[in-house]
Amino acid sequence: GRRQAVTSIVSGSIERTATQFNASYQWTDRHALTPTHFYTTQDMRAETGLNIYIRQPIRTFSVLPVRIEASADLRNLLAEGYLPFSLSNGQQILLMHTPRSVRGGLSFIF
Repeated sequence: GRRQAVTSIVSGSIERTATQFNASYQWTDRHALTPTHFYTTQDMRAETGLNIYIRQPIRTFSVLPVRIEASADLRNLLAEGYLPFSLSNGQQILLMHTPRSVRGGLSFIF
């Protein structure tokens, strides 16, 4: 059936540090599971819960034309959208669209 959802997205950059950020929050009905990848061409898709993505260039003092960037990807920080489900044999499982995750990385761009 149809479910309600409210989504907000904020993105921008800080000129002085060249930091780029995207933050989104999506509230859905308590018993809603939403499909993934609504728009595969977007950098940041709104997904259930609070999501933050940050990219920070790191200054290099090298003669080589190399850029270094650090990134942090924090998904579903409030652990929302988990749907408990009982099986016929009495076991319970937890259905989730987006599990809570914290990822980071370091990119070397030539």
